[in-house]
Amino acid sequence: MDVTKISELDPAHLRETLSFLNLDFNKYVQQAEDEHVKIREQLQKDYKYQMRSESNRLKSFFSFDPCSTWSPQEMASAGFYNTGVKNSIQCFCCGLILCTQSISVTPLAKHQKFQLDCEFLQGKDVGNIPKYEVRVQNPEGDPAEDSGKYKTQEARLKSYKSWPFYVKMQPTLVAAAGFFFTGVKDTVQCFSCQGCLGNWEEDDDPWKEHAKWFPECEFLQSKKSQNEIIKYIQDYSGFVGVKGNHFTTQLIQKITQEEKDDPVCNIFEDEAVRLESFKTWTKGTATDAEALAKAGFFYTGSMISNIYEDEEIRLNSFKTWPKNTPVVPADLVKAGFFYTGASDAVRCFSCSLLANNFEPGDDPWTEHMKFKSKCKYMASTTQVEEDKIAKPTSLLTQKMNFKMKDEDPDSLPTGVALNEPQWLEDAKNLNTEMTRLYNDIKFRKITCFGKSTHVAIDLKTLYADISIVSKDTRNQPVQPLTLPEVLANLSSITMLEGEAGSGKTALLRKIAILWASGRCSILRRFSLVFYLSLKSTDREQSLSDIICNQMAGPSLPLTGLILKDIIHQLKNQVLFLLDDLSEMDSVPSAIEELMRKNHLNRLCLVVAVRTDRSGQVRQYAKTVLSIRDFPLYSSVYMIKKLFSHDVSLARTFFIALAQSKSLQAVLKTPLFMHAHCAFNVQYHNDKVVCDKAIFKAYLLYNTLKFPQEGQKIEAMLSSCGELALRGLFMSCFDFTNEHLAEASINEDDALRLGLLSKFTTQRLRPVYRFFHPSFQEFLAGRRLDELLKSDLQEEQEQGFHYLRQINTFLKVVGQYHYFLTYACLSSKTVPKIISHLFSLMDNKESFACQSGSKEHLKQHPELELKEQILILYSSFRDWESIASLTMDLLLNFAITAANETNSLVSCAPIILQFLAGKTLTLYVQSYNNNKKCILQFLECHPEGLSVLRDMEIITKRNVKPNTFDFSAMTKAFINYGMPSVDQDYSSSFQLLEDVANGSMKKEEECYAFVSLFQDTKMIDRPVLSAQNHKVPVLKIKATNEGPLSKEDCAKVLDLLSVSDCIELQLNSSHGYVESIKPAIEQYKNSFRKCSLHDTDLNTAEQNLLLSMSSMESLAINNLKETALPEYLLSNLDKFSCLKELSIQLSKSSEVFQHIPDGFKNICTMEKLVINTNFGNDSSRLVGFIQHFNNLEVFHLQCTSFLDFEGLMITLSSCKKIKEIRFTGSFFGDKEISFFASTVSHFTTLKVLVLSGEAVSNKEALKTIATALGSLVHLEELELPKGTGTLHAAKSIIHQFPHLPHLKFLTFNNSLDDDSILELAKAAKDGYLQNLQNLRLEICNDVTESGWRNFFKTLDNLPNLAELKVNKLYTHQIKCHATTVTAFAQCVSKMPSLVLICMYGWLLDDDDLEMFNNMKQQHPNSESLLIARQWISPFPPTLQE
Repeated sequence: MDVTKISELDPAHLRETLSFLNLDFNKYVQQAEDEHVKIREQLQKDYKYQMRSESNRLKSFFSFDPCSTWSPQEMASAGFYNTGVKNSIQCFCCGLILCTQSISVTPLAKHQKFQLDCEFLQGKDVGNIPKYEVRVQNPEGDPAEDSGKYKTQEARLKSYKSWPFYVKMQPTLVAAAGFFFTGVKDTVQCFSCQGCLGNWEEDDDPWKEHAKWFPECEFLQSKKSQNEIIKYIQDYSGFVGVKGNHFTTQLIQKITQEEKDDPVCNIFEDEAVRLESFKTWTKGTATDAEALAKAGFFYTGSMISNIYEDEEIRLNSFKTWPKNTPVVPADLVKAGFFYTGASDAVRCFSCSLLANNFEPGDDPWTEHMKFKSKCKYMASTTQVEEDKIAKPTSLLTQKMNFKMKDEDPDSLPTGVALNEPQWLEDAKNLNTEMTRLYNDIKFRKITCFGKSTHVAIDLKTLYADISIVSKDTRNQPVQPLTLPEVLANLSSITMLEGEAGSGKTALLRKIAILWASGRCSILRRFSLVFYLSLKSTDREQSLSDIICNQMAGPSLPLTGLILKDIIHQLKNQVLFLLDDLSEMDSVPSAIEELMRKNHLNRLCLVVAVRTDRSGQVRQYAKTVLSIRDFPLYSSVYMIKKLFSHDVSLARTFFIALAQSKSLQAVLKTPLFMHAHCAFNVQYHNDKVVCDKAIFKAYLLYNTLKFPQEGQKIEAMLSSCGELALRGLFMSCFDFTNEHLAEASINEDDALRLGLLSKFTTQRLRPVYRFFHPSFQEFLAGRRLDELLKSDLQEEQEQGFHYLRQINTFLKVVGQYHYFLTYACLSSKTVPKIISHLFSLMDNKESFACQSGSKEHLKQHPELELKEQILILYSSFRDWESIASLTMDLLLNFAITAANETNSLVSCAPIILQFLAGKTLTLYVQSYNNNKKCILQFLECHPEGLSVLRDMEIITKRNVKPNTFDFSAMTKAFINYGMPSVDQDYSSSFQLLEDVANGSMKKEEECYAFVSLFQDTKMIDRPVLSAQNHKVPVLKIKATNEGPLSKEDCAKVLDLLSVSDCIELQLNSSHGYVESIKPAIEQYKNSFRKCSLHDTDLNTAEQNLLLSMSSMESLAINNLKETALPEYLLSNLDKFSCLKELSIQLSKSSEVFQHIPDGFKNICTMEKLVINTNFGNDSSRLVGFIQHFNNLEVFHLQCTSFLDFEGLMITLSSCKKIKEIRFTGSFFGDKEISFFASTVSHFTTLKVLVLSGEAVSNKEALKTIATALGSLVHLEELELPKGTGTLHAAKSIIHQFPHLPHLKFLTFNNSLDDDSILELAKAAKDGYLQNLQNLRLEICNDVTESGWRNFFKTLDNLPNLAELKVNKLYTHQIKCHATTVTAFAQCVSKMPSLVLICMYGWLLDDDDLEMFNNMKQQHPNSESLLIARQWISPFPPTLQE
């Protein structure tokens, strides 16, 4: 098999499990596998010597993606390590590279699937070093046999003929240090001291290893000085104070060498047993089960236990069992069944047998016994009435029973005399008792919520890794550690700190369990391990009393004298695991003395302490370990193992985890996973996986943990909620004792209930925090819910006080997003919250983007994107996009909250009122599912359709982006000349190619992403075929679409029934019109608008458009000259209701020759937008306009218009004209004269834009300036560039007192120092208070001094949002500091400013720093953009 091109992904399986994504899975898999091939080709496939150590493999995963379906322990034990290349993993032995993971398939199973002949998998000696292995090995055979044989180095060297390939250590070096090769793996033995070492790694020093483990060796001492030996020992990493004999000469023998190996592996030596393990092997799997068994493999799937093996947990699952069911839960539980949550369906935890539809008299046990041969549980469990003696039912059971032999209490370890001292006998008894205790299920199982749930974790079979780091003397993290590293470094006193519920107890118990198993070589150095919980101990209790009470019991009396003798003899071979250490003044004196005098006793102590109590222990600790956030992969590992019977549950959990950054942030301790699992057992039908659900589960079980304190706990939750609420609105996450007192919080209760954490280390005063900011937000939301639903008016008003502080959409989508979500807990609260949020749409100030706290982004970085989009829209004053975005957010929030709290009935009127008069935009995109809940709401409340202003259906097919054409831009720059600039100002230019490439790359990435999804061309929801309710206006917008399929055409047919007024907008959608012919023919009288942009029409399609007799608006834009719709144009007179016509065909000539004479009879015409090339047909257009008495808007852009005089005479007779725009090179001195002669007639004008060639006709501009005063309704004014306007500029500005409605003002290269100062004075005097956009473009006659005076004077522009003061790079201004200061001060006085364009202004680093300081102080600091860099096709010439 070519492992470079293996296929890890199955499109069919992905389609089944991830169907909600609507991906094109074949395309996705192909792209992914192409990427995987590149990764595999990039990496070498040779044996990785440094990764043969499982511990090293574990460490490689420190940089792995934490949100992983496989845990490091699963991958490392299967032979894999992290390559560091895009989360790929590789086998150290065979080189197999995996690039994907799976919920349902383990890394071991994938390894077996793709590389069955891997020698590591086959169990051959390939140098694998298990994670708990140590360097010291037990000698085999009689040491005396070889002692004389290998005295010479030459003789020793000869023994290395079969030295394993995987050992990089040179035999000459090892032999020189006194070792000969034993022939077993890589184990060597000293000819002198008989010490054995193995598991060699590349950089090991044989002399150092010899000195560390066997310092008394005579040969070593003859070759190395005592100082050298001491230096070797001091420099050794880990195992402080430990020698080789601690591992090889155990005073207390726990298990025989034969039993040391994992019994699970031993029983599978039998091929028949291995074959039996494949009973649950998936049928249809590529590799046959018999072949695998024959090759030495057993199936791990049948060995995985699940949470329902525990009888109490099965009973727990029946919490929601239907009361009228004739079978009682206890009988079902006894028979191995747990409740599935559906009707009366139950399932066996072992064989997955499903049983339901129970009738009176049914016996679950009898029914289950019918399938005994298929169920391991029933086969191994026999009723007493049937058989008093349990019989093994399989080879597997027989093998297990064979291994379960009782230990011989009289057996003595090698080297121990028959007449052993009393302390040794006492120690052996203690050892036996501790081994029994730590292997007992009661010790192994750990629960977090007392008796409130029976869900517990068996630490022997399921231990999820926690994240541990070492700390330095300054309490700073040094490095992360694996569990083997932690065990290797246990010496003297180790302090283990962590928050409540972080996993301290689990870790200490796991260490005890590992020791008791006898299979953890690292812990073999300890003869006794005492796990002691200090939670319920007394100050005066002796150490022996504590041990007897918690471990040995009365059957094994232990006096203080006996214990003292044992400790004295064993010293650092005794390990104390001290759990739940509280304040020192409450700890038993014996424990305090144990720590204080440990420099004499030389014991090993691990002291687990809450972070806030670590200060007092730190003074004794040699090593400080800290537990960090619970790894996400461990959360996934837990749920996979506990619910191994239900892969879908684990998959659902992981999908939710991968999609939600907030959920990832919440799962910082095992407590939350424990709560989630317990909730899943008891409440099967509530499968929601989210942060709020997990918080609720945590509080539920934490409350049930103390059943006698219900009211007290509820009051504490309210008090903590009040503290959280106050802190949230002050951006406060650290609290003092004063804060707690103000909120009436009892410190001890809050800490005991796990609501707060206390930090005192290296602080003069304690600081309190909620264990995570998200939990603070949740408690704050819970408290707001309490206040808003309260019957007390005072509390309600308090709640509204907080709610009213969320007064901008930036706060809604950012800082308070999760708080608002958490607050929606009850049906009484939700209507009040959504009413407040909806009211923000009516307040202009709600759209402000003022700077606020950024603390929330540290915890919720995923919110930054929405904030930035909102800020960007605000910067460009894109109110339509802002309104659409905020409306979507509010509707989704409101409907989701109403559904979750079952309050849709009470919320529906509020939502319908909000929809009134709004535009609802629906994007038909397979990757965009943001409107799903809105459509579902409209299905239930179709009356919502009729209250809308309009509905937009937007479809856009994904097309590959075109390459940019820079020719026109390059030509323009060449005409102006090459830019040149000083080195200090080089940042004022950007290279066009860099900008274009960056933009192109983003477009290509977007294209690649969208192309993975299946095409969805039309919306498919029943709401769009509502019969009795109509949308006032339905807009269909299609971009890059081709002809629709018959299926989509049928959907369009249903869609058009929603409205009697339809607007169609097509952009680059050739063939679209003809494909929806049936829909157009049926609803032709409903079409009111049609816009065609770069969309070619054939004759049939033009005919279809002409059938739309009620058409009121037609736009034909940007068509190819060869694609001119002549048939449509020649029949325009058929649109008798036409009010608006836009013809923008700049590449076409004499278009109006095609328009029929009858066009003049359309008396309804109100708007004409014309952009085309005129010849002799200009008079024809004038003739048409003469009949358009209702004309209000006229735009003309062209290069020549011969009958301009006639046009002006005709327009001056249009009494309703409000908007005139003349642009293009046709507008020059001659045209300005004609316009000046008629301008006084346009008293109704609101928009006047004159932009074309530079004009020098001063008299005409004076006439226009004089007439401007009569245009009292004017809102937008742009006059042509040139000396004519420059001469008349001051006269024009003097008319501004008569133009109070002016919002947009443009001067283009037509101001000088005097006139620009006059403009500033007019603003300062209050004549431009409504101005929103001021453009002073390319004003080359204004000097730097003129600009400085302008900025100093300009004021009183409260509504100005955009200021453009651009200059050509040929007339750049190198700013003086006083000019920059004046500008910065000017901008600071414009509170609404969001965009400044100042191309051609050269700013150095000091100038930019001043700008940034100004920006930070500006009210719109978040959304204020400053554009200053010219984008040039070639780099500027840098001057010295």
